[in-house]
Amino acid sequence: MPIVDAHCHLPDSFGPHDVEFALSLGFVDQVWALSAPITSWVGRRDNDEVILELARAFPGAVVPVGYLNLAEGPDWVDRQRERGFRALKAHTPPRPWDDETFFPIYERAAQLGMPIVFHTGQAWADTLDHYPLAASQRSRSTDWQHVERLDVVIKAFPSLRVIGAHLGFPHCEAALAMAYTHPNFSLDVSGYTGLILDAVARAVTTYGLAGQLLLGTDLMLHTDEEAERRRRIRLWQERVHFWKHLFETCFPVPTPAQLVLGGNATALLSSA
Repeated sequence: MPIVDAHCHLPDSFGPHDVEFALSLGFVDQVWALSAPITSWVGRRDNDEVILELARAFPGAVVPVGYLNLAEGPDWVDRQRERGFRALKAHTPPRPWDDETFFPIYERAAQLGMPIVFHTGQAWADTLDHYPLAASQRSRSTDWQHVERLDVVIKAFPSLRVIGAHLGFPHCEAALAMAYTHPNFSLDVSGYTGLILDAVARAVTTYGLAGQLLLGTDLMLHTDEEAERRRRIRLWQERVHFWKHLFETCFPVPTPAQLVLGGNATALLSSA
């Protein structure tokens, strides 16, 4: 069973030798490397280009997920696809996710078969200086990134593969209800590990959503120190092992573990 981390961040300091070391540990078979316009977390270079370089070095093992700049038009989607990205990551919107001015962009992503990972829920309380592409925007509003802002988007573009990051935390129940009523909507379990465990359990047992959950760690591995990068890779390994143990032990019927740990992510990309 392949293990796919569908939500991770590989910054400019994380080079091919680091990826090779992580893959050699055998805890993950494929990583979706999500871009982020966050200078304080991912480093100084163009994070999109760093991800593409790693994807070219490790084809199939590193899936490049490019930044979706909603301040641009639908041509941005074409350009990201031409650069080699398989999917898109949306973060810090200049307006709410369901603002109709974004609809041509979503439509183009659907036409090109590019899934979009939307940040949903709370965002960290740092400053807009860390988000240069969102400068001068009130784009850190949690309301603008609330999981239910994706309701109209999913209804308007049923062929668009929409992924809500972080299980919508802290609005996990709304996220579960959204996934329950929208079969083309997936959720990843990244980020707030200890805070969303009860919601993950309900997703599988109460809502029957194993087919719409994705493993994700959300780890930021940015550091300039070699020893510290190795320590963070071990932390990455521990977090993947935590989710693997949880699904294989608490939900012993094989299907949920196979789906969440890699099957769902593989299926999403296979139709892209």
